[in-house]
Amino acid sequence: MPQHSNSGVLKNWIRSELKRVFEHQGEDGIVVWYDAGGTLSELVDEVVPEGVRLIKFDGSFLALRFELESNSPDLTGKWLIYVPEKPLQESWLRDFELLGERLEMDFLSLLQRRCNLPVTLVLTDLLRSRPENSKRLVRQWEQLMGDRTVTESEIINGLLAIAFGLNLWDIRDAVLSFLCEQNWEERLGKQGLWEIWHKRLQEHFGWTDAETPTDERDLKMKVQAAILLADLVCSDPSIADRFSFIPSDPTKCQALSELAKRWRDSATWQAFYRNAANEVESNTTCETSFP
Repeated sequence: MPQHSNSGVLKNWIRSELKRVFEHQGEDGIVVWYDAGGTLSELVDEVVPEGVRLIKFDGSFLALRFELESNSPDLTGKWLIYVPEKPLQESWLRDFELLGERLEMDFLSLLQRRCNLPVTLVLTDLLRSRPENSKRLVRQWEQLMGDRTVTESEIINGLLAIAFGLNLWDIRDAVLSFLCEQNWEERLGKQGLWEIWHKRLQEHFGWTDAETPTDERDLKMKVQAAILLADLVCSDPSIADRFSFIPSDPTKCQALSELAKRWRDSATWQAFYRNAANEVESNTTCETSFP
């Protein structure tokens, strides 16, 4: 996926939060900003409020203290100290925090502040426990989120879009990539998205927990069978009751048939389509579910 410029929306949100904190402090002030995991590190240089000087932590708290005290021995002026780590219980910056203000704000807490986004266990795992996910979403925020309402579901859509290499989230494109590429369980698992993707497929195809394979290979076989056989059922509805794993809703069945056509007509995925068709034909009976 091509890289795009960082979101102006996010920059404005961060800048507003920083201005609000500095407004509490008068002409002189220090804000020590902790961003665990460095989730907003790529935006820091561009969000410093006017009249504020920035010092970034580079691995040494002593070096940071020396830089600040060398530039301002009497600690006058406004200073933003950015630390892309969790705050320590005993910190060399404690006196600066007491003189000024300590701000703990990573990407997730920024969304909580600006969008009233609930901090759920799912989002904590995806964005806070896996800061690389946050960084990826920050880079693609404007393109993937646009003017959508910021919800847990939309954030997950954005992360899935990034994982599947999509410019915008489209489950149909994601399904085709899933069928035609390998090692998705490992790739998505590293980003905390495999179980979420598994659930999305289950919901998309209308399967129960018992009907949804957990193994990647078996899941792919069932997904490709559902798509290809739905195409067949749309041509001959009389055989619909022979395949219990195909949606009974004609609209959903038609949507899968259209996905089969999209797959069949794709220059990129045609070879995979032919292989899948041969596999489904050789493994499927008209009496039982698949696989």
